[in-house]
Amino acid sequence: MKLLLGILSVSLLMPSAMAQHRPNLDALIDRWAADNRVHVTKQARKEAHVLELKSVEVGATGELEGSQQRGLGRSFWIERFPTIRLVVEPTPPRDYSVSINGEDCPPTERGLYKVPIGATNVRVERSGKAPCLWSGTLVDSRTQEVLCNF
Repeated sequence: MKLLLGILSVSLLMPSAMAQHRPNLDALIDRWAADNRVHVTKQARKEAHVLELKSVEVGATGELEGSQQRGLGRSFWIERFPTIRLVVEPTPPRDYSVSINGEDCPPTERGLYKVPIGATNVRVERSGKAPCLWSGTLVDSRTQEVLCNF
């Protein structure tokens, strides 16, 4: 009976715990992205939230104390995602558009984009030029260079 009450109390507390982690995780992702000058795609952010919630659920059930006990820290979820390194020639000016998996992304100084693991499509367009296209499957923590010569 005590076990049932414990499980029930944890399940009632989970929605509030999840709500508390979302803004905090968004702020941590924003800070990490700014510090590392990397654009984190919406898809990668969403996947990081899913992974974070799973670690919170594991911690709330008492099986582990969450990702911090394992020494992973929250930025780990973003760091483990693959990176697209976009190299556009000629670089100046940054007058091109970038789309990754259908999501419009800003052209950045370093050309680094964090994306979720799996199938990835990159489209870079510059006015008056044929689009630069790349597609492939990305795995954990690797960097894929995409070279676009306009």
